[in-house]
This record gives sequence, structure tokens and C-alpha cells, in this order.
Amino acid sequence: MVECCSSFQLTSILIMCGSTLLYAFFWTTVILAPLKLTIVCQHELCHAIAALLTCGKVKGISISSNFGGVTTTVGGNRCVTLTAGYIGSVMFGCLYILLAVDNKNANYAGVAIYLFSCLISFFILKTDKASIGNCCTGLGLRLSILIVMGAFVGLWILEQQEVWPEKYVMSWGLLVVGTGNVLFALFECVEDTFLNKVNDVERGKSDAVMLAEEVCGSARCWGLIWSAICLGCIGGTIYAFLVLSGN
Repeated sequence: MVECCSSFQLTSILIMCGSTLLYAFFWTTVILAPLKLTIVCQHELCHAIAALLTCGKVKGISISSNFGGVTTTVGGNRCVTLTAGYIGSVMFGCLYILLAVDNKNANYAGVAIYLFSCLISFFILKTDKASIGNCCTGLGLRLSILIVMGAFVGLWILEQQEVWPEKYVMSWGLLVVGTGNVLFALFECVEDTFLNKVNDVERGKSDAVMLAEEVCGSARCWGLIWSAICLGCIGGTIYAFLVLSGN
């Protein structure tokens, strides 16, 4: 039974709504660059994990300054590996949201997972070193990732020392990054499969196109299935969050 609505629940809902507007208006700007790179990194990590779990091998993972990513795998179940990208992204987002409940241990776990993802993003970011401009862009993006990491570490320390007046500040941060993950998964499914961007020249073939070519069906059919799964996960997670935060 959902107990609604406490001050914490109302504030959490407002933060998720505000985050949605933030991502909608600033998604294509440099402001959200470090958050986007980490989201893309987690998307690629899901491909890698799925390949390993289905007895495949991971040859390499990289993300680029144009917010694309590539995971090179050999063997494994291609259907599971390709599906894991968007579904895994929304699962990461749902995990962050669930760990944003009013529980410090859960908050610490969520922040630790996010910091680890940021660290991986820092090291696998790939830029064209032949261009001074691209090299500077890469340095700037890495610096922005470190700034985000520093912000989360700072909030973590402030809460542990109990000098911060708002005890839910880490929860708010997790809600922001969690909302970003689920929106990325949903938006990318729609963009890649319904907005005629299934074969973008810069980013290459989408996961849905490769799945249709290598397994069966059409790219738009897979996109529709993934979008439905994403929406179901988002709805279920918000309900679970309200139940857990109401106890």
C-alpha cells in the first residue's frame, strides 16, 4: 500500500519532474556533457556484461566526445547482448531511483556505483588526438567528469560529517542521475527506431538495426518492444520508490 504523500515523496517527485525538464531543454548542450557520457558508458557496460554472461568475450569498450559508444564483443548471445544496452540503461536508472530512498546506506551504495561509472567513463573516453581541438575537447570532458565526481564526493562527506542542513541531498543527486538514465533509454529507443535515425552516419547502426539484421524482425519492432519495457520499468520503479519511502 502506497503512503502518499510525505514531504520527502513530494520533493522527490518534484525533483524527477524538474530533472525531466532539465534534460529536455539542455540535453544537446555542453551543460549535461559529463552526465551524458556516464549514461552512455553504462549503456556500453551493459552490452559488455551481457556478452560475458552469455559466454562471450569483450574485446573493447569506448565512448566518444559526440556521445556515441562502441562495445566490441566476440561470441555470446547476440540477441541478449544487443538488447542489454537500452534495457540495461533503464535498469541503471531504476536502481539509482530506488537507492534514493530515505536510507543512508542505500544512498551510499548508489553514489558508489555512480562514482565507479564516472571513473570508467573518464578512462574509456576516446578522442581524435590528431586534432588539437579534439584533444582539448577530450580534456575538457574528462575535467567535467571529475567535477561531477567531486560534487558527489563532497556531498557524501558533508552528510557523513552532519554539517549539511538537508539530510536528503544525496537522494536528490541520485534522483537526477536516475531520471537521466531512464530518459536516455526511452529517448534513444524512440530516436533510433521511429525518427529515421536508425542508420546515423556519425554514430553508425543502432542496436535495433543490428538486432534486426543479425537475429530477426525489424528495427522499429524492436524499438517498440524496448520502449514498452522501459515504460513498464519506469512506472514500476516510481511505484516501488513511493512504497519504500513511505515505510
